[in-house]
Amino acid sequence: FISFEGDVRVIRAATRETIPANGDTQLYPGDTVQTQANGRARISLADGSTLVVKPNSTIIVRDNARGDDGKRTNVHVVVDSGQLSVRTEQQAAGTTNVVETPKTKSTVGEQTNASFGVNPEGTEEIRVATGAIETTNSSGEKTAIRGGEYVSVNNSGRLSAAQRLLDVPQPAQPHDLEKVFVAPNGAASVALKWQ
Repeated sequence: FISFEGDVRVIRAATRETIPANGDTQLYPGDTVQTQANGRARISLADGSTLVVKPNSTIIVRDNARGDDGKRTNVHVVVDSGQLSVRTEQQAAGTTNVVETPKTKSTVGEQTNASFGVNPEGTEEIRVATGAIETTNSSGEKTAIRGGEYVSVNNSGRLSAAQRLLDVPQPAQPHDLEKVFVAPNGAASVALKWQ
C-alpha cells in the first residue's frame, strides 16, 4: 500500500484471515482488498503501476511478480465489484498488466490511465483517459479502447461502441496566484468558474 484512508481490509488467500490494511501490509497472489464506504487505497505493483481502489470495492490480486531477469513483470488484478483506476508507466519488453472483471479481460498498455467499474446490477464500464487497452469480452470479441474513450458492458457481456469522453474543463476563475481577501469576520467569497 502506498496510502489508504478509512476502512480498508485485506483477506489473506492462504488463511482467509481478514486484517486491517496498514503501511506494512504486503499483498500476495490471491489476496483480496476490500474498501468500505469510507475506504480508499492506493497500491503499487511490481511493474511500477499504481492502483486506486475506490470506496465500496473488492479487488483480488491474482499475480504480482517480477521475472528472474528483474525486468519482465506479470500483474493481474480482478475487479470483483466497485471501481478501480490503474496507471501504468513505461513497461519492459515481455511485461503484462491485466485487469479482469466478471465480463471482460483487459491488457493495459504502457503509460495508460484507465478506470474499470463493476456495478451492482451487473453492468460494467471502462474509461481510458490516456494510453490504450485491449479488452476481450466473455464471447472472445476483442476491442481496442484508446485514450479519451469510454465503453459500457451490458449484462450479457456485450461492449458498446466507443464513445468520446468529455474533455477536462479548464479553470477560468480564480486565476493562478490570485489574492483572495478575507473579511474581518474571517469569511471570504470566491467564485469558481470553468470554461
